[in-house]
Amino acid sequence: MQSSFSFIYPSSLDSLSGPAQLFRIARHSKCFACSCEGLHPQEGWIAQTEDSVNPIALLELDGPLTDDGYLRFCACGHGWEDHGAGSEVGHEELKRRARVAYRIDELLEDSGRLLDFSYVDEDILSLRR
Repeated sequence: MQSSFSFIYPSSLDSLSGPAQLFRIARHSKCFACSCEGLHPQEGWIAQTEDSVNPIALLELDGPLTDDGYLRFCACGHGWEDHGAGSEVGHEELKRRARVAYRIDELLEDSGRLLDFSYVDEDILSLRR
């Protein structure tokens, strides 16, 4: 039986700064280094909103998580930088990507699929272009 591990997904759609913003951008951006369509967890990893997670369980896993409990790397092996949230992205472009990621998260939350990293629909695909 495979163990499962938890990581935090930012639950507040009001939070558009810092690591929460970069994590959202990475989730909804294609990887520059491979054909991955957006940051997603490896098999066995479970996303939890920050208000539902057990912080003690997160402390047991240092390497794959940031200090905030977000995944550092995608299942493809690449990090946030390769998923559109790198330091080479200009300030205005980063703000634009954050607004797009925020809107996609709104759609996912409205449909009850915020934590479903495999779900896409026409609206989400259109916004990701």
